[in-house]
Amino acid sequence: MNKQSIIRFGRYPFDADGKQADIEWLILDEQNTNNGKEILLLSRYILDAAQFDEALYTREYTPSPSNDWATSSLRRWLNRTFLHLAFREDEQDRIIPTHTVTNTTLKTNPKQNAPDKVFLLSVEEARQYLRTSNAPTSPYAEESLVDVYWLRNATIPYGGVACGGRNSNVMDLTVPPNRVFSCSPEEVAGIRPALRMML
Repeated sequence: MNKQSIIRFGRYPFDADGKQADIEWLILDEQNTNNGKEILLLSRYILDAAQFDEALYTREYTPSPSNDWATSSLRRWLNRTFLHLAFREDEQDRIIPTHTVTNTTLKTNPKQNAPDKVFLLSVEEARQYLRTSNAPTSPYAEESLVDVYWLRNATIPYGGVACGGRNSNVMDLTVPPNRVFSCSPEEVAGIRPALRMML
């Protein structure tokens, strides 16, 4: 099996009417381990759209949405709602929890997060594995009129979150990862999940 080849794993709404289809994944990397072959996958399509972080409004205060992947509502949605909707229990068992590393809002020191079964690529990973940051959008996600998708890096100085896709400079190696094209965390952008699994 070659890198950038496609496999189907799990199911998710794909058509405009919400009809489900097998999820197509790009194989970004392969590693032989003592337990078998481990592969890194990225959804071929933008599958859905959401805010990076939904602020929880109460009568007492109105918090600002965060651009920190570790506390984002999108991270929770991927590892709860999406995980259980897209994969059967036996498929979930094949997914390997991954410790992601991210930069925080204004800090330069990266931090390691608790393991996720489903995550977003970082700018560094996009540059390492992808030929282009553009991605097709599923008819289901096209209902949200998105043509960019979330990465997990925080950007400065305005508290944004890195986005790949049309007109993005994510692949421009002359631009530091924390200063690439970004979206505000309360905007709606595309979701292009990634995960690691055993074959």
